[in-house]
Amino acid sequence: MSDKPFSIKDLRREYASLALDELTAASDPMTQFRVWFDEALRTKLVDANAMALATVTSDGAPAVRVVLLKDFDDRGMVFFTHYNSPKGEQLAATPHAALLFYWAELERQVRVTGPVERVSAEEPEA
Repeated sequence: MSDKPFSIKDLRREYASLALDELTAASDPMTQFRVWFDEALRTKLVDANAMALATVTSDGAPAVRVVLLKDFDDRGMVFFTHYNSPKGEQLAATPHAALLFYWAELERQVRVTGPVERVSAEEPEA
């Protein structure tokens, strides 16, 4: 048993088993996301569609919470929210966001940033 006190910095490890190889990665980011998302589903990751959504409050403070990806295609990624919820109001006021998928078991994370727009009224119904 060591007399050395615990330090949180000692929790670091190398993440190298599934590194991104830009030579073999798809040139289109959504195509590459599809490959990785399908892999996450095949390996039966719990909540593979869970993603952190970062927005900004009216006073400029960051706000982040976990939401679920409901769909994605060439236009982008879809999640649902009530328009009068805090995140709905934040997105209406500042229609830009950041997303983060973290798949620890695959040693992989995917970051997405960009503009946000409402989907058609029919899409959530489908």
